[in-house]
Amino acid sequence: MRAIAFFGFLCALLLCSLTGTDASAYLRTRMQRDLLKRKRLDTYPLVSRGHLAFNDNDEPMGTFSNASSVGKHSRRHQPRWVPRSGASDEDWEWAVCKGYHMIRAILESDKEAIKEFDPPPKDLTVQSPFQDFPRAFQDWGWFEYDVGKMWPNMRDFSSSSKDSFGLSDALKGIKVSNKSTEEGGNIFISMMEHGPAFEGGRYTDVKNKPYQHNGKTYGYTEGHYISGVNTQEGVLMALTLKSPKAQLEDDEWKDLEKPELPELQRSSDVLYGVWKAHTSKANVKARSLRYYVVSGITNDSTQQIMVTAAELMGEVLKPWPGVEILMGRESEDDLRAAAVALLGNYKSTS
Repeated sequence: MRAIAFFGFLCALLLCSLTGTDASAYLRTRMQRDLLKRKRLDTYPLVSRGHLAFNDNDEPMGTFSNASSVGKHSRRHQPRWVPRSGASDEDWEWAVCKGYHMIRAILESDKEAIKEFDPPPKDLTVQSPFQDFPRAFQDWGWFEYDVGKMWPNMRDFSSSSKDSFGLSDALKGIKVSNKSTEEGGNIFISMMEHGPAFEGGRYTDVKNKPYQHNGKTYGYTEGHYISGVNTQEGVLMALTLKSPKAQLEDDEWKDLEKPELPELQRSSDVLYGVWKAHTSKANVKARSLRYYVVSGITNDSTQQIMVTAAELMGEVLKPWPGVEILMGRESEDDLRAAAVALLGNYKSTS
């Protein structure tokens, strides 16, 4: 089975209120010493509730998380879902600690938020420098392609084939479209590619081909982020995440000179840009985002944190609706360890 993380955003884009019930004593005792540590933050989203589940496609998870290039994007890596155990005490405490720092950084002023970083963030601000989309994509060599048109086998959100995303039950569960625009639904399947690798609908090798920005020469990496964008109902889905940095670690780059990475490279920035560009085009407010879905999670540490989070709730990972975890409310003492750890373990690049 493939695992998914399903987060509901109830307030502004990536900035939500805290709701839910009391935190466990487990959280209070375990975090008293660890909260004193400073951990560097990589991303900023705060969610109020989340679902952990297997999708409805009876396959191992991870089918879409590490796709590579040439028609290539439709080629799957070997699925892997092997969480034999939960997270170690050290990894769990690190995730909870980082989650707390992220929450504080979101709720505090920019001046106070930078104190949650060690070392301090660039330019001494926690705000992303990338706000002007789609212009920022053009500046940093990103190209958007319509996945549904290029690869018909990747339009499927049901469980009808092994090529599907397998999110149909979850999407039905929150009463939103579970079909791509090509199939009559509301989901546009976007691929942001670092480089013009698919101009004309066919793959062209553009690895390390030069482009200019601010008088400096960079090279295309063919990193790519595939997402499902439903602006009508406020849903953004992370379907395949392969950052430029991760792409350069592939064997196909082994004998090639590696270019300098673009500054616009994190999934959090790129997916925000996709959402902002599409909502602007649809004349919809960006803050209309209600749900953020991550499908096909293959990161080992994230899998282990998910297992431990479910166990802490007295549950095991299972098909939708899976395990619902509320963040908490009112104060740090009222936050759930499971929710804080999931937030803290969020990866901004793949």
